[in-house]
Amino acid sequence: MANNDINMEEFVSIVRELFIDKDIKTIVEVGSLNGADAIYFKEQFPAARVVAIEGLKENFDLYMKDLSRIECLNVCIADYNGRTTYHVKNTNGIHGIFNRGEAYGTASRTVECYRLDSLFTASIDMMKIDVEGATYEVLVGMGGLLKQVKVMHIETEDYEFFKGQKFHKDVAELLDTNGFSVVRQSSVRIGPGCQYDSVWVNNEYLDS
Repeated sequence: MANNDINMEEFVSIVRELFIDKDIKTIVEVGSLNGADAIYFKEQFPAARVVAIEGLKENFDLYMKDLSRIECLNVCIADYNGRTTYHVKNTNGIHGIFNRGEAYGTASRTVECYRLDSLFTASIDMMKIDVEGATYEVLVGMGGLLKQVKVMHIETEDYEFFKGQKFHKDVAELLDTNGFSVVRQSSVRIGPGCQYDSVWVNNEYLDS
């Protein structure tokens, strides 16, 4: 999202309104692209374990494989363990398991995909999810880990920018059902629909 998004400085500021640094022990970014946000998180929370996940091998090899101080994983995240089609576009940042459209290229490949709860056994405190239409699937694939997250920054859409994707209302309902409330949200119109950045906090910590 380009114009009125919630940038990482604002996200960290929101986190610090609600938590002290020692509460943030594990940070996971799904859809890292170049690792820049994960690096920023590590700078802000140097004692935390920071894991950056990027599905596109080309981005991982170019930007992330030699990064230090953060853990980098080149895996595709979904709501099941198995294999899936991964769409590779000619514009960086719109690759993923849902197709943005043939106008952006038609290349695809079959890759292994994983649920997050098959990769992590300990709780995740803070998350950023930017996965081009697949936010719902990432959250479902967390299983019981989802209810343990303290705070997350996510990207969603209210229009089918990515073929077959779930919409903002579906993601909001899932998070509401699992005990989260939105504390900040912004949107930008892109053609026929809107894309949203939003920050969600576990109600357990809002109540306290």
